[in-house]
Amino acid sequence: MSQEIDITRNYSNFLELNSLDRYSSSEQTSVNGFYKKLSGILLLTGNHFLSQTSNTIIINNLMAQTYISKVIVDLWKQEVTLEWTGPNAAAQEKGPFHCSPGEGVSGVNCDDIATSKRSGTSCTPKGEFPVNYHERRFSQFPQAEWVTRFQDDSRGIALHYYPIVPEYPDSNGCVRIASLNAAKLIYDNTKSRQSVVSVREELRPRFGIVLKRGAKSQDVRKIQRRLVEKGYRLGIDGDFGPRTEAVVKQFQKDKRLSADGIFGRQTYQVLFA
Repeated sequence: MSQEIDITRNYSNFLELNSLDRYSSSEQTSVNGFYKKLSGILLLTGNHFLSQTSNTIIINNLMAQTYISKVIVDLWKQEVTLEWTGPNAAAQEKGPFHCSPGEGVSGVNCDDIATSKRSGTSCTPKGEFPVNYHERRFSQFPQAEWVTRFQDDSRGIALHYYPIVPEYPDSNGCVRIASLNAAKLIYDNTKSRQSVVSVREELRPRFGIVLKRGAKSQDVRKIQRRLVEKGYRLGIDGDFGPRTEAVVKQFQKDKRLSADGIFGRQTYQVLFA
């Protein structure tokens, strides 16, 4: 590394040197060499203090660095939560943070695990995947910042900040995060090949659908599920029958919407807000 290492810098900056996945192989060799040189000066057993002039740095067990062990993406709640490991894990921010996953191309069932992992589907892949690497932003989409890549690189799947994050699936497969700080937190504190991204649950219905009495589909089942979560009494069977129509009308009345019993864009936005 060309930059000279100052062991009197503050503690948080010092511990960044332990994130070896941030560096190339040659840089990692330099950082490891620095640790060996430092360990020759200090007795690295527990916590130690090194004083040089007026500066003091705290060496707090370098091998027990606190970092994000798992990023959990809940497709139904459209939330990202963080699991941390290390001595200061309990003090770290965990979320939840609002997000929007891939909506999938028309006719594709992104709730199917195998399908969600395929190229060309625009689905967010379901399952557990190691973090691959990090990018400051996507070159083709510079508004996508603090990029944390996962799954296989050929699909370009990642967690990242994006300025527009609605209450429905809206990306081409990536997980768009509404909070710039949250995306940067993940970028800064996940480790390549050690941290894991866990994508769970089923997607919300596709935005723009219009459902009414007589419809039978998974989207009907999903709006029934959501209505039950909101406290309405209703069977979850995927059949938009008289009972579902009545409950949709009641929900619309309660929210001061047009109570026509038809589930459209306006009802969707309020139901999933």
